[in-house]
Amino acid sequence: LLMRNNFSLFINNLNEYCLKSTKLEASNKTDIDVALFLDASETSSVARGLFCDRVDKPMLIYIEFEETEDLTYVEKFAGRVRSILKKQCNFVEWDKNRSETPEEVKFSFKKIGLYSMSVPQQYGSLNLNNKAKSRIYAELGCDLTLFASAFVKNELICETLKMFGSEEEKRTYLPMLAAGDISGAFCLHEHAFGQDIASMRIEIVGNCHGAGFKLNGQKSWVTNGALADLLVVFAKVQSKNSDQRVFSDPSGHLSVLLVDWRKIEGLNVTKRQNTIGLRGLEIVDLVFDDVIIPETAILGNEIAGFDIANSIVGNSRYSFSAVASAFLKRLINAFLCQFVTEMNGLDVASQHCNKRKSYGRPLSESNFIRERLVN
Repeated sequence: LLMRNNFSLFINNLNEYCLKSTKLEASNKTDIDVALFLDASETSSVARGLFCDRVDKPMLIYIEFEETEDLTYVEKFAGRVRSILKKQCNFVEWDKNRSETPEEVKFSFKKIGLYSMSVPQQYGSLNLNNKAKSRIYAELGCDLTLFASAFVKNELICETLKMFGSEEEKRTYLPMLAAGDISGAFCLHEHAFGQDIASMRIEIVGNCHGAGFKLNGQKSWVTNGALADLLVVFAKVQSKNSDQRVFSDPSGHLSVLLVDWRKIEGLNVTKRQNTIGLRGLEIVDLVFDDVIIPETAILGNEIAGFDIANSIVGNSRYSFSAVASAFLKRLINAFLCQFVTEMNGLDVASQHCNKRKSYGRPLSESNFIRERLVN
């Protein structure tokens, strides 16, 4: 109230100034209060409208959505994803039998553009913002295997290429990734170092007689590793002026390589992880044995690996919160339905809300609680 009174005083002073300056004659100054302050030529402010009892509702759209049509499109896209999950997916059976996602399901996802959410539009794809992708990931959260597969392709592989790849690499690989014609894997972790990237032991052994670089070492816990065509590999850089291999260099000599598995030799799958969940994913160990790659395979510059890792991994974490919140929502709804069905939970909940008081009032008087009980 204090803020509003001060604001009203400001409006009155502004009107007095305008009337004196322009010699306007008005019998009722309050009629022009809002008109003077809310100029039709500019976009109305939500806070400004609240003070004047006038709110521009079209402005109250989702952050990052410039038009309400964008939100409508995202909801339709989420509906298509939900329809595929409901009609074509048997998550329990896939996980039980360690089955890969069926080809017909992959084809349905390709058709609606699920794998092109992070690819720029000039390469024939959707290029959704983070909020839109969060809405889609929330739907995929009903099966973490499908979410992880889409996450690796969109947030790790496509984003790395989009941000750090050359124009030639973008033109070559992004359209194929968006169409679902090829798959990718993100090779970061190793058994020895955990989260300490500086202790990484896989390395680039320098220039291989003008033919490129030689890559040696092992990567662990590589999601989609056995099915990937394109690999993003993090490796140590060996000093060109020394024969000594540097395994831990805090100065940041780490490189990121774009490796096309179809064009190299010496890369092998040695172990498939036997996990409790996510059994439909190919989580494997990969061994690089004198794998020769071209010099053009390095993304960014030769020592940009730390910055690229922090950028890609950090920027992609929003998707996990979307999946977690959607999963918790489904879990709570399932629990409430079971509670009501088997334990006559609605009567128990109603009695509790009638007896339990918060801030001197029964919970049953809260509109929010009433809506939850009804739904």
